[in-house]
Amino acid sequence: MNIFQPGDSVDKIRTQLFASITAAQLYGVPELAEPLSAVDENVAGRDLERWSKTREQTGKYMRVIYCDGNTDQIIMQIGAECESAERVLPGIPVRKPVFGDVQPSAATRPQGRGLRGQVQFGRKMLIEIGLLPNLPELARLRDLAEQLAAILDADEAALAELEAADQQLAAARSQLDAAKVQAQTAMITFKAQITQRYPGRTEMIKRFFLPGDSTRKRTEPDAAEQTGQS
Repeated sequence: MNIFQPGDSVDKIRTQLFASITAAQLYGVPELAEPLSAVDENVAGRDLERWSKTREQTGKYMRVIYCDGNTDQIIMQIGAECESAERVLPGIPVRKPVFGDVQPSAATRPQGRGLRGQVQFGRKMLIEIGLLPNLPELARLRDLAEQLAAILDADEAALAELEAADQQLAAARSQLDAAKVQAQTAMITFKAQITQRYPGRTEMIKRFFLPGDSTRKRTEPDAAEQTGQS
C-alpha cells in the first residue's frame, strides 16, 4: 500500500485517490469513497486556482518587463538630450545635475522586479530637471521629463499589481498545500476503515490502493499467474 505524501505532485495524489475511489465502488463500499471524492475535488479546485494565479502573476510580471523597456528608452532619450543641450549651452551643466555620477547606459540595465530602484532614480531625475534654468534650449528636455513622469507612474502601477499577484499566488499555493494534507488524512482514514472491514486480510486490503510499482512494465508473469497456468 502506497499512501502519497503532501509534497507529492497533484497528479500523483489525484491518481491514487481515484484508484481507491474506484476500488471502493467496485467492491461495494461506495460510502467509503465519498470522503475521498470530496478531497479529490478540493485538490483539483485548489490546483486550478493555483494555475490561474500563476498565469495572472506571469502576465503582471511581463507587464513590468514591458514598462522596464519603456523606462530605459525614455532615460536614454533624456541622456542624449542632456548632451545635446550642453553643446548649445556651453558652460551650463545639464547631464551632471540630472544623472549625477551615473551614466545613462548604467541606469537602463534590465531591472525586472528591481524596477522600483529605477523608478526612484527617475523621480530624482525629474526633481533635478525641474531645477534647471528655464531656457528655450531646454524645452525638449522638459517635454521628455513629462513623458518620464507618466512612464514612472505606469511603472509603479505595474509593480503594485505584480506584488498583489505575488500575494494571491502565495495564498493559492498555501491553500493547495492544505488540501493535499487533507487528502492524505482522508486516505489514512480510508485505510483504517478498510483494515477494520477486512481484518487480517492483507491481500484484500491491498486491492484498495494503487501499487507503488503500478507503472512498471511487466515482462514476466507473477507467481500467481504461473500457478494458474501450471
